[in-house]
Amino acid sequence: MPSRILEIKQVPRTHDTFLQLYETRSRPQEPYVALSYCWGGNQPVKTTKETLRDHLRLGIKMQNLPDTVKHAVRVAEGLGILKIWIDAFCIIQGDRLDEAREIAQMPLIYSQATVTITASRAIGVEKGFLQVRPRMADDTPNQVFELPFRCSDNQLGSVVLLPQVEPSTEPLDTRAWALQERFLSPRILEYGTLQTRWICQHKNDSGFPMDGYKALNVYNNERSDVLFINALKAIQGASNLDSAAPGQLRDLRHHWYNLVHVYTHRTLTKGTDRLPAISGIAAQFGGILRDEYKAGLWKSSMGFELLWTSGGFPPALQPRPEEYQAPSWSWASLNVPVRIPMRRDTDIDIEILDCQIKIQAASVDFSVYDASFGAVDSGSLKVKGRLQPAEWIHGDVLRKRYVQGPDGILPASLYPDALESELVLWDAIPLPVFLLKVSTLGVEQVSGSLGIKMVNGLVLREQGDSKFSRLGVFEFYESDEVRNLQFQSCLDWLDGSPMQTITIV
Repeated sequence: MPSRILEIKQVPRTHDTFLQLYETRSRPQEPYVALSYCWGGNQPVKTTKETLRDHLRLGIKMQNLPDTVKHAVRVAEGLGILKIWIDAFCIIQGDRLDEAREIAQMPLIYSQATVTITASRAIGVEKGFLQVRPRMADDTPNQVFELPFRCSDNQLGSVVLLPQVEPSTEPLDTRAWALQERFLSPRILEYGTLQTRWICQHKNDSGFPMDGYKALNVYNNERSDVLFINALKAIQGASNLDSAAPGQLRDLRHHWYNLVHVYTHRTLTKGTDRLPAISGIAAQFGGILRDEYKAGLWKSSMGFELLWTSGGFPPALQPRPEEYQAPSWSWASLNVPVRIPMRRDTDIDIEILDCQIKIQAASVDFSVYDASFGAVDSGSLKVKGRLQPAEWIHGDVLRKRYVQGPDGILPASLYPDALESELVLWDAIPLPVFLLKVSTLGVEQVSGSLGIKMVNGLVLREQGDSKFSRLGVFEFYESDEVRNLQFQSCLDWLDGSPMQTITIV
């Protein structure tokens, strides 16, 4: 059970509903509902150090609650479950110790809830989700048709034909924490803008019971139901075996990369939650992969996972966060969409010698999983590879920048992680950097000789004492006869560097 839970109660004489907060402590497990919703700003009613005593002794009157909470209570009552967990009330807001303890428990809270009520359509806690939906296709009434239809029981019914509905994004689909809540909840009752859906994570197919609007969900990339289903199937399938086959592990990693891509498109109120808000999902994958989790990357495949790229399309680079979130070599160090490459034909040209992570004390003290899946205070990565000095030259307004070697501009493209302060201005001077060769892609035999298609690596900034921080990634490749000569020259230059041991922080 969560540390605290809300009980739905009624005043004896008036039968007015109110919520009573209580601490579970050693009480036995009871069915409860969890709520997944958008806060939409500061909460009008919440549990703080000042209100905790009143919420425990006197309870919270329904008329004081915002609509989303009122509606969640109404649904829970309809389901016959009189216990409900809502973070704004069950976590002491503003109490850093209590917040750290309870946030670390959230993966367990949602995974053990009988059902999660998902208020997908509500942009904020004041908006609610049970109000009447707008009629479909009101703006195109001439494209709506009702036709007779013979049902399976031979009764005559009707069907309504509507114009195709474009993919839509629900407000909750933009929130990072909601992805984990959605993934870990065994059962979900979702209230969307167009649909109400019942979702069971253990259902064997991709169809979910709907409210009659249409047979399949209104698809959108942010929710990515198919991605959730496939990832869960992969986890469940692999967990039933003593040891997963290599192909299963590869597919499972690809599901993880896709989840990270979807997750990083979502927003967080606090950037420092970047790792905690996906820790429960990471723990599930870690249990099957049997791999060490290093601030968002997996140790056994870290070589090519280091080549993640930031920004979506169009480019959405941002300045680096002011508060530390993760080491620079981790995608969790930034608050932008990221993509981890899915590589099979890759030769890794660096050797990972050591990776040290210092886990935040709160994660160590309170994590329901291995603490390594939680927030980190620092991280260092010791690698051995070929390193060459160069200069980063500011380029066009898109993400592409250029690097200069001893013989002029290199046939390489640089993809920065963030808007670096030194290169914000158009007249910025070249920035000294180092290129660390990481991988050779697409190696194949061509006319009896070895043909190389692309080389990738990290762009680093020197910090002193053989320590570096990551600035981005670079790549260069063959494309035509002239470029192939440049490519070979650049490759020879990189390979001409002696192997060096450095630390990336």
